[in-house]
Amino acid sequence: MPAVRMNRPLGVTLIAFFQILSGVTFLVDSLIATAYSSWASSPEGQERLTEVFSENAAESIAGILFVLAFIYLVLGISTLLLARGLFKGYEKARRRTRTVAAFAIVFAFLGAILLSRILPERLDIQATWWSIIFNIVVLAYLGRPGIRAYFASR
Repeated sequence: MPAVRMNRPLGVTLIAFFQILSGVTFLVDSLIATAYSSWASSPEGQERLTEVFSENAAESIAGILFVLAFIYLVLGISTLLLARGLFKGYEKARRRTRTVAAFAIVFAFLGAILLSRILPERLDIQATWWSIIFNIVVLAYLGRPGIRAYFASR
């Protein structure tokens, strides 16, 4: 008997859209973290950072921000690529998306805390909070039994 193919739920299309938004926000966050990394290595940045952190920590913030920018870049590209797999209904994409979403939440939270501590008066870290919200929605939705069944039938 041939396998029964389920129609794609509207929520899967929406989750793929959320993944695209999340990927774009992580790419924006990558640019922001890169800019902060450059600023943190400047004399002005070092002066500001020594007001907030110890002198040793202030010197290493530029490197930490650069690594964070690279992680954001990888997360952004990954989520954009996984959005296609979700749209096509691949089970492997569902599992990997849940894993990437969990990592994305952790790194977005760490990045938001770090960036808000460095320059609390800046508002451009709001994209990080949107990434957290998008990824929580993705994790919750892709874990639902009906959605797991849809991906398993593909």
